[in-house]
Amino acid sequence: MKGLFSSSVAALIAALSFGCAHGPQSTSGSAPNAATSTPTSDRFPAAQVEIKEGRDNLKYERDGGDFYVNLRNGQRCQITTNVDDFKMLPRGGHVLAYETKAGELVMLRHGDDNARQCYSQRDRKTDVTDQQARVVKWNVINASDVPVVLIALDKNGFVKMYDIAGNEVSGLGIRNVEDYRLHPCHGKRGVPFNSKIAFAYGNGRVGTIEPSGRYVLDSGNYQSASEFIERNRIDCSN
Repeated sequence: MKGLFSSSVAALIAALSFGCAHGPQSTSGSAPNAATSTPTSDRFPAAQVEIKEGRDNLKYERDGGDFYVNLRNGQRCQITTNVDDFKMLPRGGHVLAYETKAGELVMLRHGDDNARQCYSQRDRKTDVTDQQARVVKWNVINASDVPVVLIALDKNGFVKMYDIAGNEVSGLGIRNVEDYRLHPCHGKRGVPFNSKIAFAYGNGRVGTIEPSGRYVLDSGNYQSASEFIERNRIDCSN
């Protein structure tokens, strides 16, 4: 019995000694445990890379704010910097449009898909807007039966549309707009307002926009362009 008790005490002392030697150390004044520190990749995330292929068979790339075109021979040419977004255009001489972080909207003409060296991007650019008319929202118009390819809302509350050459549609004159919505199924037979391209909302009223630039203010009161679409049962599934 005495031997068993002595063995138990010895085992307990050994266990306590092990815990003291290898247990958690005081963190007072010491560096943080490396196993729990934030990895570098989480603190400094990689820049967002977005690549799209244009109708000129060239690949366009936004790496953070830097904007490039990748030639077929593998050469990477920088077009510009501070690009916030870019969208491919469905037709015409321009291959894409991009928005700068300053709110400028620019259309870029087709490149040479056989180019073997970087060429001047200045000759390919069409400045659609400028910083004085900063864009707050813009969309590509994909309908093939209309002369316009872009619609944009600027910071001054103007809605504008642009044709395939980058020219603003004249006579639009839509002002005091807070938001707009594209017609979800322009041209679809049997859908209300199917000849319209978009609906512009401002001050409780909604106006319909035709591809020609004609603007007609609806007589009803609405909370948004989305409400106009819902109340008029503009449903693409029918």
